[in-house]
Amino acid sequence: MKKTFIITMAAAVMAFSGCSSQSKTDIKQEDTTEYAFSIGETDVSKEEFNIYLYETQKSFEQLGGTDIWETDFDGRTAESVAIDNTLNSIQLVKFAVEEAEKRGVTLDDSMKNQAEERAEEMYDGLSDDIRSKIGADISLYESVFEENMLYNIMYEEITGDYSVNEKDFEAYYSEHKDEILSAYKTNVDSTEPVNDDAVKDYGLEYYTDVMKQDYFNSEYNKWISSNAVDKNDEVWNTIALIK
Repeated sequence: MKKTFIITMAAAVMAFSGCSSQSKTDIKQEDTTEYAFSIGETDVSKEEFNIYLYETQKSFEQLGGTDIWETDFDGRTAESVAIDNTLNSIQLVKFAVEEAEKRGVTLDDSMKNQAEERAEEMYDGLSDDIRSKIGADISLYESVFEENMLYNIMYEEITGDYSVNEKDFEAYYSEHKDEILSAYKTNVDSTEPVNDDAVKDYGLEYYTDVMKQDYFNSEYNKWISSNAVDKNDEVWNTIALIK
């Protein structure tokens, strides 16, 4: 599911400090440690990656507590899964940013001000130690939030024309009615008796969200297939959980 701040993927192009106007080739020739990885024509710095990684860490710990980092994920460490999830999240945002550029979609001044306010709120909420370990300045946070806003805009634009096939939903609802009812009782705050129509509407909303995400992902997969990730091992191998 999409999120306001991409974590899983939920929920962002960054202006790299001092090099936003340089080409990818020029950057690598001048300093091969400038980027952690590149996707298409976009380089992503370690500092930008760390902004996302720290949010991913918090989401992991919200789900499984601090002990989650001792968990085995089918032979993989929780840290490696978190890093991969972070990489996937950034790629989703970069795809959306590129699509926004192609379609001439930009943020208005109000949206930019909102991104700036939210960036300052996040940045100011970090301890000096964590802020230092992430290594990003406030302008990078602002860019992250601007790109995440573009992601949300492009998500809605790309999926806006999608409509659910009624027969497919009826088949889905028939097969998963018990699970939908259970989710409805858990997540809907209501003192009214359970209403079959309300449960079905709840299931339709969930199903529509899932199918829209699948549709968006299909567009993303077309993009990622022609934009390979190039990791700069010298920097990439230094990425670790921020503690």
